[in-house]
Amino acid sequence: MSYNQAFLIERPKNGLDIVQSRLKGAKTLNFEIADYFKERAIVEDNYIKGLQRLINKSFVTDKLDLGTFANVWDSHLGEIQSIIEMHLDFITKLHDEVEVQLRKKVSSDPEWTNLKHQENNLSKLAREYEDKHSKVNKQRSKTEKQSGKKAEAFESKLQETQKALEITHAEWQTEWSDYLEKFQTVDGSRLLNLKESFARFETIQADYFQRRAGMAEKTLNAIMDFDVQNEMQNFCARKSKNFEVNSSKWKKTISSQFEQQKVINSTPNGSASASGSISGSTSGSINAQTASPTASPNTSQNTFQTVSQNAFESRIPVDSEIVPESKHFDEFSSNDEDSLSDVGFNSFVNPDHKKNIQIEIKPSVAGDNEAETARAMSMVMTTLKSTPTIKQHSSIRGRRDSNNRQSNPFINNNGIDTIFGINGVNANLERANSFVQTSSSASSEFSEITNNHRRAISDPEVQSRGLRSSIIETVNVKSQGGEVIKILVTGEIRISYNYPVIRNNPNPIRIRIRKFDTLEKATPNALYLHAVPESSGLYDIDTGLLSISGIASVAVMKYQVHIDPTKKNLYVPLQIIPQWKCEPNLTSLAVNYRVNPECLLSSGDDGGGTLTDLSFLIPVDGDVGTVQSKPTGIWSIEKQRMYWQLDDIDLSIPSERKRTLAQFETKQESNPVPIVVKFARKGQLLSGISLEIEKPTINDTSNGDNIDEGIVEFQEIIHQVVSGKFLVLPN
Repeated sequence: MSYNQAFLIERPKNGLDIVQSRLKGAKTLNFEIADYFKERAIVEDNYIKGLQRLINKSFVTDKLDLGTFANVWDSHLGEIQSIIEMHLDFITKLHDEVEVQLRKKVSSDPEWTNLKHQENNLSKLAREYEDKHSKVNKQRSKTEKQSGKKAEAFESKLQETQKALEITHAEWQTEWSDYLEKFQTVDGSRLLNLKESFARFETIQADYFQRRAGMAEKTLNAIMDFDVQNEMQNFCARKSKNFEVNSSKWKKTISSQFEQQKVINSTPNGSASASGSISGSTSGSINAQTASPTASPNTSQNTFQTVSQNAFESRIPVDSEIVPESKHFDEFSSNDEDSLSDVGFNSFVNPDHKKNIQIEIKPSVAGDNEAETARAMSMVMTTLKSTPTIKQHSSIRGRRDSNNRQSNPFINNNGIDTIFGINGVNANLERANSFVQTSSSASSEFSEITNNHRRAISDPEVQSRGLRSSIIETVNVKSQGGEVIKILVTGEIRISYNYPVIRNNPNPIRIRIRKFDTLEKATPNALYLHAVPESSGLYDIDTGLLSISGIASVAVMKYQVHIDPTKKNLYVPLQIIPQWKCEPNLTSLAVNYRVNPECLLSSGDDGGGTLTDLSFLIPVDGDVGTVQSKPTGIWSIEKQRMYWQLDDIDLSIPSERKRTLAQFETKQESNPVPIVVKFARKGQLLSGISLEIEKPTINDTSNGDNIDEGIVEFQEIIHQVVSGKFLVLPN
């Protein structure tokens, strides 16, 4: 239907008012939508500023700690920088292609301007038509009351008035028809401009998301290229090389100390001077000088301590290409005492022996099995997370303790054996102890600390195994008049596992989700949960990854609860009915609420429980001034919102209707709006699901051990229902 057919009516004023109202509203609408996109650009600009502040901060103090993960970190930071550039381009296009075009259409379009000029003539014709139409009606009324010759005179005047009305009406129809055709063209062009503006916005947005997805995919590829085992192996390789060099220095130091003791003991008068020096050369050799027979035993003691300190402070260059002339120090067994005596010690004091002895230092660690390495690293991480209680001895006082200055806690009856793995050196160790004043308190303290640590590691509480879980369901509701219109219940299962790796247990931890059939959809996290084939609600847990997460819980599953459309009220704990009364200068609100006795939370195993953290949030427009509330609430002047924090409600007791009241003095009439409701219910779920450990059967055990050995139990399972987007619409 054309605008001529719809609005070319008998009375011009009625049609003109409709069209003028449409034109005025269209202009206002364009400016309002343009203002919206302007605010949208401001939101984007604030987001850019936030991202810029984010990347300008330094979060990683030492990038060496990242290791090979540095590629992922750099890719992520580069992605943020690209996002900033994309948003800047997004803002520019939003302003030029959307906002400006909307404003230009109603402010500078020539067709729109011509239409406004033509309205003035139409308004004048409409007034003339209405005036002449009124005169015709009056003349007709007078004519009907006359008779005779007077009636003829009035009739003649009536005809003249009607003729003038017809002339004005014909002129109106001509102008009005032309105006309606132009208006239809302008209105269609305006709507097309509005459509194209939104299409341009969505095109810009789609292009942004496409580019954004490409960047995310690039970063994801960098993440997937990161190999956890490779990083752990690189870490071990780097640190083990340093450890091997340090171990070699310790071995050379101990050998030098023992040689000096031999020199002193071989002096006929029991006194000698041992001036052994250790110097690192490019060939990795150790130079030993012969002793001078002029020093006293005290000098020997001091010399031993000095050599020990220098040995630990010096760095010996390593050359992996040297072939040793003598048997390596590590290659002597505990039973090879002759070889140890002849080569390991006598060569340092034998004048016929070469003074330079080349010792091979291995450049890398012997290769290990990757599975063994991963298992060892997991045990190390678990042990480090545990905090064993170590009793500190009262005699240890840091640097001021004289015992610490005079003793070496590593030199005891079995200290060398423990550190270097060498047996059969006790005789030489006894001679070394004669030149060093060893404090019994320090040695006993070291033993006590070691024993306490071993007892802590083997303590049953530390070795206890178990899981902790939380299941939180979120209720999203839209209700009106106490009846549920729409509802969606979603849930999330989180699990934490902060215990040592289960030893001697070939069976994985398997959990069962009871009442799994009550779920509409369920999406497990494939990193941590693995569905058992042909079993509904049965999953295996990857405890290795969970243990790396520590005490932090990990989301292992998200789900949606199946809801019967005819039983939607069963999932809402409260019936809430608001009553609005909006007047020009006063707005009154009463919110009536009561316990829903049909709700599943009102008839739980724990007797219904308590609904906590109940609150109402209501925005009120109309430029509010004074506010009165019962019970006392919180009014936000800035955001124009009313907030009520209400008492907890016992769901097991059918309560009477409760009410909150408020009056708002406004400068203009308000509009009823939805009420936002928040609450929480601990200890129960709407779905009724629960978790349990599926114990392995006898057939599942391959070694025939006790089935209960190594079984993990849930130490704690938290159930909670919270409100999500819970809206109560006005009636």
